[in-house]
Amino acid sequence: MQAEEGGALVSLEQLAALDLLLWLTGSQRAALLERTNQSTIVRRAQAAKDCFGVAIRRDAGGWSLRGDTQLLQMERLLHQRARLLGRRPLRLQAPFWTQRGRLRRLPQGWTSNPPSAVAVCENPLELLRARVIDAALLTPTQIAQADGDLVSTKIYGSQIDLTVFPEIQLSDPQGSYQSLRDRGTLVLRLPPFLPSSCLQRCQDWFNELLPRPTPALVRPRRAGVAKPPPELSVAFLTPEMRRVQGMPFLVDPTEAPRPYVESLVVLAELAEEPMIELLRDHLSTLFLPRTIQRAALLRRA
Repeated sequence: MQAEEGGALVSLEQLAALDLLLWLTGSQRAALLERTNQSTIVRRAQAAKDCFGVAIRRDAGGWSLRGDTQLLQMERLLHQRARLLGRRPLRLQAPFWTQRGRLRRLPQGWTSNPPSAVAVCENPLELLRARVIDAALLTPTQIAQADGDLVSTKIYGSQIDLTVFPEIQLSDPQGSYQSLRDRGTLVLRLPPFLPSSCLQRCQDWFNELLPRPTPALVRPRRAGVAKPPPELSVAFLTPEMRRVQGMPFLVDPTEAPRPYVESLVVLAELAEEPMIELLRDHLSTLFLPRTIQRAALLRRA
């Protein structure tokens, strides 16, 4: 099957395999989304790479292509149009905590990255501009690099709290954050599901939270010398992020919560496409506060 009559150089399946490798950074997740096996994904992607004379480059910023991609970009334009016409599912990139929360279903004609706590998409804006994906739910740190070629729509708002994981055993089961703080040394926990831009922001906040330690001479421990205080893990998380941690926690009441907004980002030229509007309306309804959702259902009844 071709993207357009007489216009495509590779099949929809071949270019999809290559682009899914770039998006999902691996053949296993690409095969899962395509409902096929890894060898088929690799074979189709290789055919696409051979056709366009490109190679895959892997680095900390995500997977990308090396070589002249001008012809490939023209082909991607055709294939994205085919997806918008319903020939194949459109692609939404979504954070792990959002997928494990309210984003349990998508409108017909859309698919998303398989939920993974360790496979983080580090270059969603690049993938959007390259037409590898068609939409993305992004954090404020990720949107900070967006320009006028992209448009964003706020989907839901939350708050980021300094979250304490009480690994220290307390005599008082109702022990407060302060009692934990008094008995432990704070150590920043960096959840693997957060993109690097979020991790950097968390590190900056943590650096502001604590005074810089005074260098001290390290001496061998002697008998009778008190042990250093135990470590106390903290993280900057929204309620949605805490939920997927599945661990007991306390929220630091001395730290004011920080605002968090998750937004749907698409190419500006596609913002009014019917399938994009369908997704935007679906997400806006899905993430309405529960009380508003219930009231809307009652009105419909």
